[in-house]
Amino acid sequence: NNAVVAQYGSLKGRVIDTEKQTPISFANVLLYQGDRPAASTTTDAEGNYYIKSVPYGSYVLKAIYIGYDNFENKNLYLQANIDNYYNITMNTSKLKYDQVQKNTESVVNLPCVAPTVGGVPARYGDMGVVRGNQTDGTIIYIDGVRVQANSNTAKDATTTNYISNSLKSGVTNLEYTIEIPYSIPSDGQDYTTKIKESSLPVNYIYHTVPKIEKEVFLSAEITDWNVLNLLSGKINIYYQGTYTGESYIDANNASDTLSVSLGRDKGILVQREGNKEMFDKKIIGSNIKETIAWNITVKNNKDAKIKINIEDQYPLSYRKSVEVLLINALNAKIDEKTGKLVWELELNPNEKKVLNFVYSVKYPKYSNLLIE
Repeated sequence: NNAVVAQYGSLKGRVIDTEKQTPISFANVLLYQGDRPAASTTTDAEGNYYIKSVPYGSYVLKAIYIGYDNFENKNLYLQANIDNYYNITMNTSKLKYDQVQKNTESVVNLPCVAPTVGGVPARYGDMGVVRGNQTDGTIIYIDGVRVQANSNTAKDATTTNYISNSLKSGVTNLEYTIEIPYSIPSDGQDYTTKIKESSLPVNYIYHTVPKIEKEVFLSAEITDWNVLNLLSGKINIYYQGTYTGESYIDANNASDTLSVSLGRDKGILVQREGNKEMFDKKIIGSNIKETIAWNITVKNNKDAKIKINIEDQYPLSYRKSVEVLLINALNAKIDEKTGKLVWELELNPNEKKVLNFVYSVKYPKYSNLLIE
C-alpha cells in the first residue's frame, strides 16, 4: 500500500486600513473551508499575521475587527510546502462605536462543549457567556445579578447549571450527559439548549505602538481559560449591548491566556516625538556618530486605572561597518535579537507619563544612511 502524506503550507500577510494605510493591530484572521473554521490567528502590534501548517487547498479568508467592515475572500488557494502571502485591506465601518467607558460590560459568547440529549448531540454552537468589568476585573454578572469573584482567573469562574448534567472526560473528547430526561420537538427545526452559563473576571490591557499608529487598542485577556472546556469554534463579541464582531477559539491552543480584541479607545492618548535636545552628530575620523532620542508621552483620560503595554524599537545592524548602541531605555523590557522595547505600565485616572529611549549609530562617512 502506498502511504498518503498530507501536504501543508502556511499563510502570511499584513492587515492594514484601506484609507490610512496603517496596520490594524490585534485583528482576527480566520480560514474557513465552506462553513467550517479551519484555522485562525490574531495580528500582532504591527498588523502582521501568520497561520502555520494548513493543508493545501481552497479556503475562504476572513478578517474581522471592531470598527471595520468584515473582509472576505472566497477564492483563496494555499499551495503546499511554501509560505503563501496575502495582504488584507479593511474599510472603516459606517457604524461608529463610542470609546470604552468605566463599568462598561463586555460580553463574549463562547462555544461550550456539545451536550448529548437522549443520546443525540445538541446543536453545535450552544453558547455560554463570559462577562467582565473594566475597573478592576473582579466584578461579574449572572443574568443581571452582580457577583463578587475571588480572583482574576478562570479557575474562579462562577457557573450556573440550567439543566442537571455531569461531565464525562475521554482521551480525546469531553461530553455533557443530561441527568434528567429532556425533550426536543421532532419538527425539523433547529433548537439551542442552554445547559450552563459561566461568568468570570478578565484582565483588560491596552496596547499601542506609537511608532506605527497613534491609536490605542483594548483587549480582554482570560487566563486559564482551558478549564472552561470549550469547543473550537466561532465566538461572538458584544460591546455595550451591540454585536461588534466575531473571532475564533482554537481549543487545541496550548496558551494559558485567551485574548479577545475590543477595538480602539480614544480615551487614552499617546504621542511619540524626537528629543531634539539630546540629538547629536559628530565626525570621528572616517566615521560619523549620531545620537538619537525619542520621547513617548501617554496619558490616561479615563476615570479608571488602566494597564497598558507600549512597544517601540531601536534599529539593529548586521553590517560590521555600522555599530548601533542602545544607550538608555529605562524600565523597558529589551529584546536584543529584534530591538523591540516594551513598557508595561499602570496609569491612574488622568495620570500622564513620559518614556524615553536613546541610541547611537556609528557608520562610515561614505555610507548614505537614513536614521530614525
